[in-house]
Amino acid sequence: MATTRQKLLLATPTLIVAESAAAMAHGGGIGAIVAFGAAGLAYAYADEISAMFQRGDTPAGPDQRAVPDRQALKDFGYRLLNGKSVRAEREGAPPDDDFALAPAREARFTFSDLLATGWRPSYQQIFLARLEDGTNVFISVEQAVHIALAGSTRQGKTSIIRQLLAQLCYIGCCCVLLDPHYTPYDVEIDEDWTPYTPYLRFDPLECKSYDRIEQIMRHAATTLLDQRKARREQSKPVGVPTFLVIDEYPAVIAEKPAVQKYVAKLLREGAKYKIFLCIASQDFQVKTVSPQAGGAIRDNYKTVLYVGGDKTTANVLLDTSVSPETETMLGKGPVMLRCEAVKKAALAYTAFTDNASLYLLLGPSTYQPSDQLHLQDDDPLAENFINADTDLGGEDDLPTLKRTPQTEGLTIAPVMIEKGPKAADIDINILCACWNGGANSVSKLEALFKMSHGKAYKAYKRIKAHTQEPVEEQE
Repeated sequence: MATTRQKLLLATPTLIVAESAAAMAHGGGIGAIVAFGAAGLAYAYADEISAMFQRGDTPAGPDQRAVPDRQALKDFGYRLLNGKSVRAEREGAPPDDDFALAPAREARFTFSDLLATGWRPSYQQIFLARLEDGTNVFISVEQAVHIALAGSTRQGKTSIIRQLLAQLCYIGCCCVLLDPHYTPYDVEIDEDWTPYTPYLRFDPLECKSYDRIEQIMRHAATTLLDQRKARREQSKPVGVPTFLVIDEYPAVIAEKPAVQKYVAKLLREGAKYKIFLCIASQDFQVKTVSPQAGGAIRDNYKTVLYVGGDKTTANVLLDTSVSPETETMLGKGPVMLRCEAVKKAALAYTAFTDNASLYLLLGPSTYQPSDQLHLQDDDPLAENFINADTDLGGEDDLPTLKRTPQTEGLTIAPVMIEKGPKAADIDINILCACWNGGANSVSKLEALFKMSHGKAYKAYKRIKAHTQEPVEEQE
């Protein structure tokens, strides 16, 4: 009578071919290739595979009608190709065991899953990722101190931007999104960007042109920075935290090389004056992101999320090397993370920023499908400065354009209880951010927080006490 090993040796080619055909039928060409490649190794590790069959650890076999799961098939092939043992996973392998199992990829979770716990972003808690032991990693706004999102395209950098931007908008920071490839609703991947628009300093559609991007960056690195320096010299608060988020950075500096020097200046000086950068690029090699400014400025990125694809970038930004095994795990959730809370780079998992989480934090979508987008015929270089820090005096803001008609009727309001919060219950940083962002009167605070006039006046007095300015007569 044939042994399990003998039966397996005879059945393995049939199994692999069947799995491959099923994978290709399911659209999983990569899974099919992995399965074919595993056929030869199946003979060498017959005992190990036998244990897999006995424990039910393999994907669906040819005797099962269900189409095998693509990810399960890829994982099975990955273990075979790397000599990994299910026994090692079950029982634990000693350090010298050649069959020691590679780290498993954690199931992806959404930002809505995190919000469902009742947690909400705050000035002191901006969510970055979740470590392998389940610990959520948070940083404060001021600990962000320039953010680098690095790695191959379509591996999750944009989802991370959405995650960060939603939180920063929610707590009242001044945010500017500069993306030459921006679209209000990416229908191909079902990404809705319209909930951000009422909270952003400018409509991103108006910031798509390279000329406009260069104009904003020049203003931020010169006028805005100089104004905040002057306020600091007078021992006054410098203003609301301002985040400049740049996606597709290599494309930007290819068209507008001068942007490099503005970015370099803000990387060196901006953090002290609450001007922060968040830059996404496929790599951060000198030739790509700073051929003029040099590589030293990269040391100013204190928060780094690396999604894989360029080992040189990983070495520079993470201050460590990433093993080939870990590199294969990165992207679309798994990242290597280094920040104030995780000083030594570690594997972590970012949340997928689903549209539902944006609607919960920022409000409903305003996207209306149409054949043509309605754009205002404004001059993209028009200088129309609006003061965002009126309580501090002086024009401290970026040049702006008028809103498009779709956004004019929207009301920005945080989710509050029906009668409105008490003035003492609102974080003073949020109050100041709202005041600096345009809610600069008692009546505006009353409307924004849906509170009584008396509560709004108490909030106003708290703001003035915090900024050490006299209380003036209000309507």
